Amino acid sequence: MGFFQTLLTETIKSLLANNNDVNRSSNISLNENIQPGNDSDELFSHDHTIYCKWCEIADIPTRKKAIAGYLLTINSSSFKRLQANLEHMKINVITNMQHHEANEKFAWGSYIEDQIAYQNAKLRTGVRDPKFMKLLNEYKLSLETINWTIEVCSSIWKDKRSSS
Repeated sequence: MGFFQTLLTETIKSLLANNNDVNRSSNISLNENIQPGNDSDELFSHDHTIYCKWCEIADIPTRKKAIAGYLLTINSSSFKRLQANLEHMKINVITNMQHHEANEKFAWGSYIEDQIAYQNAKLRTGVRDPKFMKLLNEYKLSLETINWTIEVCSSIWKDKRSSS
């Protein structure tokens, strides 16, 4: 490892040393030194794993520090790939949410009697199926989280580029 990379790694570690959650999420880029291959599925999987590690951090300022720590370790092409993969994750969530909403009529079963009973109950009570709503709300929360992550990454990257 070169002098600059060692210095950068130590700087990031010291910035992140105050919180164990940050250190755990940053371990992917700092300690394990994962180098994904050129396969696009492998690259997507790598970025998805990093995104999931960030999502495990409940504290928002700590999550931002973890994101910043990772972004300090990557180059411009890796950042563009990360952005594209985050957008791809966002499209996947939107597609799944639309598919889920389109299939709401099957909430109580696939038989026509089940669909009619569900629609009648929904009209009478004005309430949608709780299991359906739980998954729909999870999709919405996932979408909000991905959008937030995309915005934070762009903001941090812009600050990184302007300070260099």
